[in-house]
Amino acid sequence: MTFKRLLGIIGALCAVAALTGSVGAGAARTPTKHAINLSTNAAVKQYLRSLGISPRGVVIQRGARNYAGAHCPGKGWNCTTARRVIQIAAAASARAGRSFSATGGTNVASCVKLTGSSQTCSITQVAGNGFSNKATVTQVIGQSGQTLNGTQGAQVTQTSTNGSNTVQLDQVVGQLSASVAASVNQSQTSTQTFNITQTSTSGAQTIKATQTSGQAETAPKAITGTQFATGLLEAHFLQTSAGLSTFALTQTHAPLLQAKGPNVDQTVVDPMRCCSNQSGNPNDTVNLKQNGIVKTSGDATPNITSLFEANCQSSGNCTVTQTSNVNGVINTNTASGSTISETFTCAGSECTTGEIVFDGSPGTAAPPSTLGPYTMTPFGLDPQGLNVNVSGVTGPAGTIAFAPALNHLRVGQGWATWSHGYTGDVYSNPGTQTTITLPPGTKAFYFYAEPNQFQLLSVEAVAQDGTTSGPINVQGDSGAQYFGFYGTGDATLASITVTTADPTGFAVGEFGIDGVVIG
Repeated sequence: MTFKRLLGIIGALCAVAALTGSVGAGAARTPTKHAINLSTNAAVKQYLRSLGISPRGVVIQRGARNYAGAHCPGKGWNCTTARRVIQIAAAASARAGRSFSATGGTNVASCVKLTGSSQTCSITQVAGNGFSNKATVTQVIGQSGQTLNGTQGAQVTQTSTNGSNTVQLDQVVGQLSASVAASVNQSQTSTQTFNITQTSTSGAQTIKATQTSGQAETAPKAITGTQFATGLLEAHFLQTSAGLSTFALTQTHAPLLQAKGPNVDQTVVDPMRCCSNQSGNPNDTVNLKQNGIVKTSGDATPNITSLFEANCQSSGNCTVTQTSNVNGVINTNTASGSTISETFTCAGSECTTGEIVFDGSPGTAAPPSTLGPYTMTPFGLDPQGLNVNVSGVTGPAGTIAFAPALNHLRVGQGWATWSHGYTGDVYSNPGTQTTITLPPGTKAFYFYAEPNQFQLLSVEAVAQDGTTSGPINVQGDSGAQYFGFYGTGDATLASITVTTADPTGFAVGEFGIDGVVIG
């Protein structure tokens, strides 16, 4: 076994699949569409398979107006209540019958789920020239009991040539846990997710959506025990059209935990996320509202954590409002612009904006001059003696500390190899873990790490909030790897813990910091 140290260290669709389109309607002027052959039932089945959908049991509708759902619009509509349907629209001139609604589309699909604790909907619509798509998703879960889990998921894909694409989506979870016992053990979990994609050459596109999770846990006589509630609300969408695209979403998580106390441990985890992209029209809009409403009683020090994430890119404008209401204390974060990346985190009623981000993209190359939005300053030569243990090193923005103390070496003077020609200071640990504590207010910090043995072994770095590089395989022979972390918004770096799979140890070094001197 060879070591690095020169000084001798040893050591299936459940709801609706609705697909609509004109035969041969894939015109070249629609960048995301290709000609679709639906002329025969065999061709339809082949098309379904190309989308990853089994054709088994699928009902095929052909007509001017196709409807899949519980309530047929009436005369002139080709209707089915089947749960798995492909809709194939005839030429635009063949339209007949009364309109489904004042703004109704040619092809309509709905998914309504009102029973069960795990609900999924999948709708796919393809409309040719002169036709539009309309989809409605309604998912409602109502539960009671001491341990509850509800899950909702929906996926809608709509493609049209020049017609409109419209989606109305509503997800609701209501959970109730009630007990009159003196000791309580209540737990509620809800998960609500959706992914919507709309594509058109020039048609208008609309998405209106709500995600609501209401959780209530009551134990008016309980003086001991636990109450736990968590509700994940997550949304993703993509809209592409030269026509106007609009998106509006309201996410609300409202947990209520009540007990007599005083020794009931109450925990609430309140995460919600939305990710979006719009392109094609400068008047496109995104309107996102995220609301966390938490009420607790019976625990003087409840553990309440909230996370609101909004990432939006639009050819028009994104508007985001994030509101935390914890036992009557309200904190709000707002943002507006064509590109938004907002993270609003709360511990109890104390809230901050921003998040910590990992960037390892330089790999084994020399460090770039910037990390995220920050200009970085490398550490100078360390004047401390070589081959001695040091508890830290002073840099451009203050002193960073090591736990445990590390042995101060230089590449070629106690440590054999590194990467990209670096020959400066490194700090070695014969153990497998080191924590680097950073100066107050640090916004960005990078370092390199290399295992002691001359072989490929993993190294992982984790910031104080849990942001991680994940295990990265680092070559111990001249393969020192870059690890960079930076904060967005109000987020700052307090510490980074580095762990290696090399049982004989590793070294860190070649530090850089955002360079703002803390006065």
